[in-house]
Amino acid sequence: MKQLIAFTFTVLFSISLSAQTISTMADERDGKTYEITKIGDKWWMSDILKFEPESGYKIADAETFTSGNRAGCIIYNWTTAQDVCPAGWLLPTKEDYIKILNEYGFGKIDQEDLYDKIPGALNAFTWTSSNVNEEKAYLYYVVFNAAGKLVQVLESSKESFYPVKCMTSGEHLLDQHKKNPNNIELLKNLTNLYLSDSNYNEALVFINKAIAIDSKNKYFFYARGFVYDNLEKYDEATLNYSTAIELDPDYFDALYSIGICNYNMAAK
Repeated sequence: MKQLIAFTFTVLFSISLSAQTISTMADERDGKTYEITKIGDKWWMSDILKFEPESGYKIADAETFTSGNRAGCIIYNWTTAQDVCPAGWLLPTKEDYIKILNEYGFGKIDQEDLYDKIPGALNAFTWTSSNVNEEKAYLYYVVFNAAGKLVQVLESSKESFYPVKCMTSGEHLLDQHKKNPNNIELLKNLTNLYLSDSNYNEALVFINKAIAIDSKNKYFFYARGFVYDNLEKYDEATLNYSTAIELDPDYFDALYSIGICNYNMAAK
């Protein structure tokens, strides 16, 4: 009996949607969560970033963005946008946007899903990391009308303010991890990327590294229990769930999972 479970820094369940896998992540800087979409070999935020840095941003009003769902969003100048994504995430290039739309986008995914799941908000601009010159950078824009879709890559002053969507990939996270081997947020993201692909042995490598750095974090022990559970190593799973419960006696997910694990051991 296998279970679909979650731990706090991301939700470890997935829903099949064409070439996509839907999951969530949390920005540890402010605790805000985002639905993310796996398209090909990359993960994209389905929503725009809501992080408020020290400078270089504004809160959009109705006059700034006429599309109803943009009022109140966080918008950034281009320079700030380059470094505003969470650890292990980055601002897409214009080529990144064009590639996913050509490979997985229009005509291949239900239009209603397209609005919500793939990068690019309806009737809204988002920054790319692609540079035009010293004064200008590229924007990405998606609009639908009676005639169909319109996707544009436009130029704008770097001093203008627009929303940001972030993306990442296993390759990028591994590269960042090599540069910052003790960064817990990178280890969390790598763990979750491998778990989302049911690559439990690779996930275990990064969970073990994280526990070596932070041995009081209940979520890592829970995640390791989850891995061993799915590898049918129930003794190891029980041990790690128990450690998570010792760290937090009211940790419901661990309490529930150890019960399931004990049932699996008895049924085996």
